Amino acid sequence: MRWGLCLTLLLICSPVYAQSGVLVSTPHLLDVRSPEELSRWMSANLTYQAEGPGEDNWQSPEETLNNKGGDCEDFAILVQKVLKDLNIDSQLVYVGLPTMGHMTCFYRTSTGKLAFFSNQYLYTTNYYSVREVLDVWFPDWTRAANSEVGKKYSNWIFNEKPKE
Repeated sequence: MRWGLCLTLLLICSPVYAQSGVLVSTPHLLDVRSPEELSRWMSANLTYQAEGPGEDNWQSPEETLNNKGGDCEDFAILVQKVLKDLNIDSQLVYVGLPTMGHMTCFYRTSTGKLAFFSNQYLYTTNYYSVREVLDVWFPDWTRAANSEVGKKYSNWIFNEKPKE
């Protein structure tokens, strides 16, 4: 295991970050060595926690682990942090849908095809462009943006869905 990943996960899961007295079970998370293992760990250990109407609070990876869950952007931020520690480049992608928004985390597999996390779940695709993935997986999408932590929706990929 890479020392950087091990150290990061130890810091994230250490009691120093355990706000509200909730500790995360570290042995399983320390075994994460791939996106597939991360998805399995998240599915088994974290739950989706919807925010109330009008709320949009972005948790840090530490908060998501301590709270044992979060919503879509909280999961995407955690995924991006772990993928970075695994030396996998990734990008947060906000997907605008008719009635709501949804945050995902995209990365390229070793074949160059895109894969993405939606909440705790990993989806592999046969596509090379974000537009193709959006059209198949989110057919009613209206807009999409690259996003950075602390800079919500900072770079619009498609300010509106391109016409066919």
